[in-house]
Amino acid sequence: MIALRQSEGMRILGIDEANSTQEELVLKTDPPLTQEVFDKFIEIWQVGDFDVRDGSLVWMGAMGIRSDFIGQTEANLIKAENAIRQDKMRARHERSVFLQQMAEQIDLPLI
Repeated sequence: MIALRQSEGMRILGIDEANSTQEELVLKTDPPLTQEVFDKFIEIWQVGDFDVRDGSLVWMGAMGIRSDFIGQTEANLIKAENAIRQDKMRARHERSVFLQQMAEQIDLPLI
């Protein structure tokens, strides 16, 4: 199972025993899960049985999950992190191009 997991990016470390119940499985992540990554994760995977709480991923779906559940979940968390990284890089590039065009258009340097 471990060989199937992604080597870089967010990892699921284990089940938070103190905060998990029969209805909610709280999964500790490293790094802690942010709302931004969680929102992109939900957008990518299109699954509604998750929540985020105190930096952890919370599964509220059926508890009869398959053995590959953690690997799939980690892979989609990593996809979310990568998508956010790409979005930020694209936004920085677009801003830079825009500012360069404006500087040339009005004949002022970027400082």
